[in-house]
Amino acid sequence: MNKPQYWLWVLVAFCLSCLSRPCYPQTDSRTISQWIEYFSEEGITLFYSNDYLSDTILNQPLALNPAKLNTFNTALKRFNLQLDNIDGTTTNYVIRPMTFTPQTTLLIKAIDQDTQNRIHNFTLQQSTGEKVKSKQGTVVLHLANAEAFKGQISASGYIKQNIEQTLNNKTSLVIAELEPLPLALSDIHVSTSLTNFNNSNSQQSLTRQDLNQQITLNSDPLRATERLAGTTNNGINGKFSTRGGLSNESLILFDNHELRNPYHFKDFFSLFSTINDAVVDSLSFYKGVFPVKYGGRLSAVLDIQSNQWSALPKHEIELGLLTTSYTFRDQNQPQNADYLFSLRSGGQFINSSLIEDLTIKPEFDDAYFKTTQFINERWQMSQHLLVSRDEIAIDQEDETAQADYHDQNLWLQWFYDDLNQHQMNWQVYGSRRHDRRYGALNDDNSQAFVDEEITSHFQGIKFEHQWQYNDQLLFEYGLDLTIEDTRIASSRMLNHQSELTDALGLTRSNNRTFLFDEHGLSFQAFANIRYQLNSRWVFDLGAHQQHQKWSENGGLSPRFNVSFFSSDRSTWRLGIGRHQQAQHIDELLFEDMNPQYFKPASADLAVLEFNHHFVNNLTLRSEIYHKKYSQTHPYYENLFNGFHVLPDLFYDRIRITPNDAKASGAEFTLSGKMNQIDWSASYVYSDVKDEFDQQHISRSWNQRNAFKLYMGMPIKAWRLDLSLDFHNGWPLTTIETTENGYQIATRNQGRYHDFYQLNFKLNRKWQNEHAQWQLDIQLNNALNRENPCCRNYQFNDAVLEYENEYGLPLVPNISFKMAWD
Repeated sequence: MNKPQYWLWVLVAFCLSCLSRPCYPQTDSRTISQWIEYFSEEGITLFYSNDYLSDTILNQPLALNPAKLNTFNTALKRFNLQLDNIDGTTTNYVIRPMTFTPQTTLLIKAIDQDTQNRIHNFTLQQSTGEKVKSKQGTVVLHLANAEAFKGQISASGYIKQNIEQTLNNKTSLVIAELEPLPLALSDIHVSTSLTNFNNSNSQQSLTRQDLNQQITLNSDPLRATERLAGTTNNGINGKFSTRGGLSNESLILFDNHELRNPYHFKDFFSLFSTINDAVVDSLSFYKGVFPVKYGGRLSAVLDIQSNQWSALPKHEIELGLLTTSYTFRDQNQPQNADYLFSLRSGGQFINSSLIEDLTIKPEFDDAYFKTTQFINERWQMSQHLLVSRDEIAIDQEDETAQADYHDQNLWLQWFYDDLNQHQMNWQVYGSRRHDRRYGALNDDNSQAFVDEEITSHFQGIKFEHQWQYNDQLLFEYGLDLTIEDTRIASSRMLNHQSELTDALGLTRSNNRTFLFDEHGLSFQAFANIRYQLNSRWVFDLGAHQQHQKWSENGGLSPRFNVSFFSSDRSTWRLGIGRHQQAQHIDELLFEDMNPQYFKPASADLAVLEFNHHFVNNLTLRSEIYHKKYSQTHPYYENLFNGFHVLPDLFYDRIRITPNDAKASGAEFTLSGKMNQIDWSASYVYSDVKDEFDQQHISRSWNQRNAFKLYMGMPIKAWRLDLSLDFHNGWPLTTIETTENGYQIATRNQGRYHDFYQLNFKLNRKWQNEHAQWQLDIQLNNALNRENPCCRNYQFNDAVLEYENEYGLPLVPNISFKMAWD
């Protein structure tokens, strides 16, 4: 079993020891910024304005003896600064310049009128026309020679509010209660099975910090779904199955643009996505009857948005065992243009220096560039470029392989909002894919090789229009036209012959060369009507149409969703619809003797969802679903062991051709927060089976019972996140003894031992005179549990024996982040 080097455990033990003692140095000398943080932990809030406390001053060291507020106030005098309490309190102070001129300091905050929650991002417009954006949810103003102050506060989703304050040459706190705008009909969540990971204040969202706390391999944003009920993953593969579907049944959008197979090392477990987590601001995940504008895939939608310019640092560098990245964010002085650039490289340390006996040498790079221009209050435009490159070399005892992949995605967008009834979005895009793979296998059962090269291009235009006819009726429609072409060259030679293959009836051979060119037009269109009967009932009715020149027939996908808001805390949702999926122009089954296109697959889906928010910070989410497939596409898998770098070359590779398939299940998730501890627990009962005439066979990723637990808590200056996964063992195909020898038992009728996996992440943030720092220590499969997934069979003195293989080993990752302006 592969095990990490001992030096890693020494480092982890050292960091864990920090949890039992204060991590600040045992001295009373700190920077001003660190003293502000120190007093905050003591329950004293210190406000300040960057007009007087620049980064240079914030990073100046101060030695206090004793560490008290009065000695801090005395030490500030050498910077011509002083502390003033706010409205006579002893817990809120402002750092302001020492002056003999009569002066008033205003601290302005904004809160939600209904919930009393703080509004962190707002803008204050003074009577002079000057605008000031909030920092950490506060605007600090120092005013002299004035008797009164007038201004206007505005925030997204709220009605603007005028404020007026009499100035008394003291420090005063002004709290503006903003009235929320009526919820737009377009913003009501109607579809079933939607989970948001973002930085908004919506009921079903996690903060940006929560998204960063996902304990996933390399903090990959596409792996964030692993924590959710209803998703299945073997730990290593970056792709996932949703509610029994195949791993290619997910639609992935990045900044409104569809990405096809956005993974590094596509044919080798798709280890990482091509999207750097540093640029991700929100992720919406649909696994039910999703809105009709999302078409073309059967099981799930991941809609990812990058972060606009905000209070994040301008520069960010991350150094880790798995990846290294640099991210740059900026905004021009008129504040009407944003810039985002991210460059990432990794894989160089994924070798025997990290995990013993690993003979894979991967390297990858990706870059994302985005600019946004705010032309006026109605028009906005943006430009996006995502490129990726990866190379991999494998030299194992029986398997050798080399591959390289290059993807480029360019898209331009224009947004229009008339601030009344109409919102429109135009997109022009172009993409290129070039994949090359070569591999050879030479073991006791097989001699085989594969040589494939794929070059594809996609260019198109996309348009969406949302029209709110009145307060109760909303129309939405759109279309997507794409011109596509592909050129494929594929050569395969398979020769499976041995004592084992003869005994199991798996002896076979073929030699095939496949040259293929195709081009054509792809067309997608959708239309949806949303009707709000009253404050409790909202209905969605729509359809999605797709047609491709190279595949037979087009697919119509009607969908109906209804939401019933039974109370302020409880919501019922019902979704009924059809999803359809046709092959992309280069999405052929290359293992077939004569690869071809199939009729679009379809799945009829019904989902019933109930959500309830308890008064004690508990949230219950429950769903039951049934999914019935038709026109199910064939797929390939290995009978005994698919845990190879070249699984398609092994003797146990077979073609699965079901007539139909069906999946059903129930999902329950309870989440909450107790003091400073975040937690969630989910249970899933599910069953997915392929249908063959009168026979029903479980799919190889079927999990009958699954539990997922998560807990996150602060421990002194650190944060600890833990996740525990359990599910019934993977389906198992065995070999039976007969009078004439051996035979393969009914596929997937057995079970491996149950699956357990514990993951944890330690995180600490601090600041010094140079930058903001962050240390992450993460262990996936921290207990190094051997979860059986596969079997290798062989004859020993004419007796058939097997040896189990195991899934994800213990995988460590340590990363440092440095951020500065």
